[in-house]
Amino acid sequence: MNIIEVNSIPIDEVIKDIGRAISQPVSENCKQVRLDIPEALGEGSISGINFKNGFGFIHYDCVFKAKTEIQFVVDKIHPLKFLYMLKGNMVHRFEGNKEKHSIEQYQHGIVANVQDKGHILQFSEEEQLSMISIEIDRENFIDKINCELEGIGYKLKEVFLDVKAQKEFYHKGFYSLKIADLFREIQEFKRNNFIRRIFLEALTMKMLTYELEKYEDELKTETEQRILTHYEVRSIRKAANYIEDHISKGPDLEELSRYAGLNKNKLQYGFQVLFDTSVHTYLKQTRLKMMKTLLLNTDLSISEISNRIGIKSYSYFSRIFKEKYELSPMEFRKLNRLS
Repeated sequence: MNIIEVNSIPIDEVIKDIGRAISQPVSENCKQVRLDIPEALGEGSISGINFKNGFGFIHYDCVFKAKTEIQFVVDKIHPLKFLYMLKGNMVHRFEGNKEKHSIEQYQHGIVANVQDKGHILQFSEEEQLSMISIEIDRENFIDKINCELEGIGYKLKEVFLDVKAQKEFYHKGFYSLKIADLFREIQEFKRNNFIRRIFLEALTMKMLTYELEKYEDELKTETEQRILTHYEVRSIRKAANYIEDHISKGPDLEELSRYAGLNKNKLQYGFQVLFDTSVHTYLKQTRLKMMKTLLLNTDLSISEISNRIGIKSYSYFSRIFKEKYELSPMEFRKLNRLS
C-alpha cells in the first residue's frame, strides 16, 4: 500500500505536501492549486482552493494503481470535513482509532477529530475516484457562523462552535439531489482563473447550505423527511420500471417499497416529486398507456389485453379507458385503425 503523509492544514499546502510525497510538482493559477498524478502511481488529479473566512475545497479526481492511504497527521487542530463520494468509495478513520468508516458512491460524511488528532483516508486500487472535501477551519469561520447557524440542529451547531476540537464527530448519509446538481455544475463549468474561483466559492457555500438542510432532514422521522437523495431518486425510478415490467401483477405499495428499499411514505413522496402523481395513479396511467398501445398495434382481444395489464374486470377496463380517451376500447380501435 502507498502511504502519503500530509503535515499541513491550508488546502494549498496540503496539495503541495502530497506533491512532495510523490515527487510531483504542482501548478497554481489564481490561488487554485493542482497536482497531476504521475503515471507510475495512477492517473488524474487532486486540486483545491482556499477561500476567505476559513473554508476551502479539494477535489480528488483520480485512479490509484495501488491501494493508497493519505494520512493527515499535522500536530494542529484539523478542519471540519464534509466528504462527498461522487464515484468510487473511501474508508475513513480517525488517527489513533482503529474503527473504520466506509463512505460509498452517493454518500457523504461529516468528520471532526479531537484536538490535534488527524484523519486517515484510504482509497482502493484501480477504481475511479471522484471525491469532494469541503474543509472548514472553525476558528476562522466563527464570525460567519455565529449568526448563520442560529436555528440549525444542536448537535451540528455544537460541532461548528467547537473551535478547540474538544469532541469527536462522525455522521454519514446520502447527499441530496440538490447537492448532486451542484456537482454537475462544477464538472460542466469550463472557465478558468478568477471567474472559476468566484464560481467555486459561491457553489461551495451553496453546497454547505444544502448540507445543513439535509442534516436537519435526516434528524426527522422517516415520515417527516422531505429531501430526496440521489440514491433515493434511483430507487424511485427503479420502482417505476418495476411497475412497467410487472404490470400484469399490479404490484401494490408494500411490494414496491420492499423492492425499492424505501419506506412507503418516502416512496409515495418520491413519486409525487418525480412524476407529479401517487404510486396508485402512476400504476393506473401505465395501464392506460399499455391499453392504448396494445389496441393500436396488436390483434389481441379486449379480454387478452385486460389480462395482460392485470385487470380482471372488463367493465372496469372499459370505464377507465373511456374516462381517459372518451371512447370505449372497441370504438377507439375501430376509429384509429380506419384513420
